[in-house]
Amino acid sequence: LTLFLSGTALIDFGPSKDYAIALYGEGDIVLNDPGKDFVDKYGVYSFGALLPISTDLGFIFEFGGTVNKDTPGIKDIIRVTPGLRLNRQNTSFTASVSYVKPEANGASSYPEFTLSGTMSF
Repeated sequence: LTLFLSGTALIDFGPSKDYAIALYGEGDIVLNDPGKDFVDKYGVYSFGALLPISTDLGFIFEFGGTVNKDTPGIKDIIRVTPGLRLNRQNTSFTASVSYVKPEANGASSYPEFTLSGTMSF
């Protein structure tokens, strides 16, 4: 089951400065092998915003994590992800670093780096 919500807001910063700000939220519920001894069930959530820096460049900020219930050996995590997105005509490039904090006692935070690109035809 996946729930995805998104929206945009047009912000008026003056006579010729209109910017669109994108907001989104997503939640997933995953159930694998229901009815068996080991049932893998967990949830994933995230929400964030895309804020314009210039016409082609945007700042992304995302907050998310996991919710694990009754899954042995898997702990919840919290993830904070800032990044930059460059849009050129039909191409988009994103670079970000996620700061991941496991909620297990004594677990250390660690970074995850992401580079991605998309192209529309």
